[in-house]
Amino acid sequence: MDIESLRQEHAALQALRAELLALVVDAPSPHADLAGLRWRFSRVLLAHLAREDRHLYPRMKADPERETAALAIAYEQEMGGLAACWQAYMTDWPGTRIAREWPAFRARTVEILDLLALRIEREERDLYPRLAAPRPRPFSPG
Repeated sequence: MDIESLRQEHAALQALRAELLALVVDAPSPHADLAGLRWRFSRVLLAHLAREDRHLYPRMKADPERETAALAIAYEQEMGGLAACWQAYMTDWPGTRIAREWPAFRARTVEILDLLALRIEREERDLYPRLAAPRPRPFSPG
């Protein structure tokens, strides 16, 4: 598992987050690019989460260091909820509802994007460094 590629995905998600926020925070009405940008963000996010589920968490759960394995289990359980939350957001906010309930959509979008940003920050601070750190090699005589 290449941690650098996961970090690049985080950077891409943060850049897309900034674009989304620029379209919703101070806008008086929905922007024409909003739907496409939301779907781009969704594709990147869900692909990233799937990579973590398939590669990152199994590797960390198998780590001989119990703290690393426990951290991976906690993040994996939490992440399942975050993916479901994002998918519900996408389903709950079709274009017609966005136009009709723009202030509520703006508030919900900022809320969920902030949750995702916090998650990325925590992974970068707590999770990824454990995988990037050099591991001691087992002693083998002779």
